[in-house]
Amino acid sequence: MIKQRTIKNTIKATGIGLHTGKNISYSVPGLPNSGLFLDV
Repeated sequence: MIKQRTIKNTIKATGIGLHTGKNISYSVPGLPNSGLFLDV
């Protein structure tokens, strides 16, 4: 079973998409039960 953790503060980033060249914005955390998977 994979454990879930919650990020305390919102992290926001903006930039240019690597493959699309379009402006993007990204924020973490996202919707419940979605987000990043980090395998450390």
